[in-house]
Amino acid sequence: MVVIVLLVSIMALLNALLQWVAETVRATATIIGRHPVVFSFGLVSLIGLAVWVAGRTVQRRRTLAQYLQRLAESVSSPSILIEEESLLKQLRERSNPLSSEATARTERLYRELVCSIVMDGRLTGDEMKALSAFERITVIAEDIKRSVRLSGFHQAVESAIADGSLSSEEDQELERIRTLFTIDPTAARGLIELQAQFRRARAVRCAPLQACEVDIKLRRGELCYWHGPAIEQALRAGRGRDTAKMSVDLRAGELYLTSDRFLLVGDGALSISLSSIHGLDVSSDRTVLVICSDTRKTPYRLRVGEPFVLKAFVNRLRTDQRRDVRHVSSLMS
Repeated sequence: MVVIVLLVSIMALLNALLQWVAETVRATATIIGRHPVVFSFGLVSLIGLAVWVAGRTVQRRRTLAQYLQRLAESVSSPSILIEEESLLKQLRERSNPLSSEATARTERLYRELVCSIVMDGRLTGDEMKALSAFERITVIAEDIKRSVRLSGFHQAVESAIADGSLSSEEDQELERIRTLFTIDPTAARGLIELQAQFRRARAVRCAPLQACEVDIKLRRGELCYWHGPAIEQALRAGRGRDTAKMSVDLRAGELYLTSDRFLLVGDGALSISLSSIHGLDVSSDRTVLVICSDTRKTPYRLRVGEPFVLKAFVNRLRTDQRRDVRHVSSLMS
């Protein structure tokens, strides 16, 4: 019974729909018969509008593709941005509004451009002009600009210190990049401190060494050149699934670097003779000085505030000692 009622209802609805369609067709035919010119004009206008919209869409897509292609080419040849800034601005305006995908592509190209121009640790005047032109053309958001420029400065610092040292020319260029990029000192504090540490390490290598006063008793003729807080660490394998080695603090205290040794005074004392050292390195996180000594199979690990400065001190002291030995040997001969 329910099925029959449902079928009758459906048939009634279909019948009503067919009657409405038939009446609409008759009414339309009547209007066309009375006003054929108006109907033809409206139909032609509608078709023309559809064709114009379709053509406009196709043209905008072509313009956007051309715009993105020229921006991509400018990453490898920044001079394009300077020479064709007006053209690229026009292409961008014709492509508005940009889709989210196109905006994301533009931001990726901006990152690539910044990376490419600071890859060598330098920033020329033309490169800075090209970067500014890119920002004007694409209307990069301020937060994106700050973030990408900070990343570029980070890359420039990494490139400059990749060899473990920082020359005065590299140092000056980094300062120039930081100024031109208008880097916020607070946001780049870690990079600035790292740069300053390498600057102090360079002074250790080049300037005459000056001994400092300490409040502990040293050996006769022993001079101290650096002291500060330090933590002795050891590497131990993790447990279970975590098989990576983990650092474990053994003791904390005051570390002294003298003309003869490392001396860590805390819960007990640790002494490492400079003459026994055959290798020095800094950990990947740049906080630990790793010391390979003839007196122990595993390296010593000292967590300090400026490991690169300490490394420079040790290399300088050992070089001076070898020079003194050769000088004495030549006098004796």
